[in-house]
Amino acid sequence: MRTSHTLFCDETGNTGSRFLDPAQPMFAEGGWFISHEKRPDAMAAVEAIEEKLRSHSSELKGKNLLRTPRGWALMREISKAVGQNGGVPYIHIVEKRYFVCSKIVETFFDPNFNPRVDPSETSDPEKRQADAQQFYDSPGLLVDQFAEAYRIKDHKAVKQNATNWIAEFSTHGRRSFAEKIEGVLPEIEAEIIAEQRADSSPELPSGLDSLNLPIVAEIFQFIEEHSPWKCEIVHDQTASFEAIYVFIFQLMARAERKIWLKKDGSKLYAGLKKACSLSFANSEKQPLIRAADYALAGARRFIELALRDEPVPTDIREVAFVNLGGILMETLSHMHSSLDPFPKLGLVMASSQWATKVFGRLGQEIGVF
Repeated sequence: MRTSHTLFCDETGNTGSRFLDPAQPMFAEGGWFISHEKRPDAMAAVEAIEEKLRSHSSELKGKNLLRTPRGWALMREISKAVGQNGGVPYIHIVEKRYFVCSKIVETFFDPNFNPRVDPSETSDPEKRQADAQQFYDSPGLLVDQFAEAYRIKDHKAVKQNATNWIAEFSTHGRRSFAEKIEGVLPEIEAEIIAEQRADSSPELPSGLDSLNLPIVAEIFQFIEEHSPWKCEIVHDQTASFEAIYVFIFQLMARAERKIWLKKDGSKLYAGLKKACSLSFANSEKQPLIRAADYALAGARRFIELALRDEPVPTDIREVAFVNLGGILMETLSHMHSSLDPFPKLGLVMASSQWATKVFGRLGQEIGVF
């Protein structure tokens, strides 16, 4: 299929099926949309700026550049240069604890196994998010307990976790929510066993239960719904997951064309028309993959500092604004009718507390709050 742009992308914070990791509380996938005609100039700009640090670092990686102010400045210069050469940023950020709470909702409130759940809820993202927030606002120990039981597909432990949640919500005056969870108890073990069998099918590549899979799959959906261009997708090499990424892409791309409208107005696509191909490149050889890594590293550091209420260096703020700023500006354009609509450049899956702290801090740093 004829394409006009390429999305060069990378990921950070990947811990596979181990959903919770205190050292890596967030996962993000992001990169740059670049037109084919602008690609050579953008690549040359990245390499020219990197040459300044070549003698100081044998491996130009975001995690290495974060160690010094010189590295921060390089990441800022590169992000600015890619933008000046036509690059459009993209990011999808996930707070892992909130992701686990969303997984709890998927498990306990699956209408195929819980007769107390209206099937229409599965196409109502706002309802699902509100339910996930209820689990998030409850004791963290139960969230950790679910994450581990689900990771190893221990159906008895998942059922016990559901029972513990019922007791928790009943004790704190949320009996109706507890009763909704009770609806899954007779079938929850069968649900987990069925998932375990599906994940271990010899016909499928390993990795279906990894955290990053649904986030990477969201790239394809994002391009279908929000990109004005037909795109190739070039992802950083990831030996552990390439097979499953390709499997999911082909599954979505080759399906009969169909579009489902969700209750919040968003859409779900089968039979991809704009996301035209998926391939992988070595970051050491592809400067625009490195540019994606730098932008993600800056966003990750900003988020870490914001959550700890620590000072943010100017260079880190400017690198972070490259991709986090798109989410902030789109949100502000929805909040204020006097502003022109801002294009959708990213997604965030997080609790209200987390999102408020991160994007509230970004707004303060750039002077809009």
